[in-house]
Amino acid sequence: MIYGPQLLLIGAVAGVGILHTMVPDHWAPIALIARQQGWTRQKTAGTALKAGTGHVLSTLLIAAVVWIAGVAFAQRFGHYVDTHRVSRLSVLADGLRFHRSWKCEARAATRIATVIHTQHSHGDHDHHHHEAHLHADPIATCEAENIVRHRIAC
Repeated sequence: MIYGPQLLLIGAVAGVGILHTMVPDHWAPIALIARQQGWTRQKTAGTALKAGTGHVLSTLLIAAVVWIAGVAFAQRFGHYVDTHRVSRLSVLADGLRFHRSWKCEARAATRIATVIHTQHSHGDHDHHHHEAHLHADPIATCEAENIVRHRIAC
């Protein structure tokens, strides 16, 4: 019989999984390559399935290794650790890391978008704008995200 906490965990995992697939760096590269190469929907879907399966399996493998190492560590050193203090500090540290990462990426994305969109082409001519502005350009956006992901000039 499944109880409330287990259902909550299953629902949370399903929700995170669904939202996780919406992250552009998971689907945009495949969509852009498929469009550029002229792939059929079947080939695009097959490639996405292979990439997704590899992503899930590698994530599960890493999680299993970390879990086994954590169990071994807890068995050996757990009696030295005040778990309440460690859990509070780890949540605080993760929140601070997330905040710093978000600020860094937001600043870098703004700088990159400004550079990318002040000099661009309209097919038959290039031009420069006196003021930077943003376009809904998936390739430039993907370039900016890749540069941000590598933490250039943070």
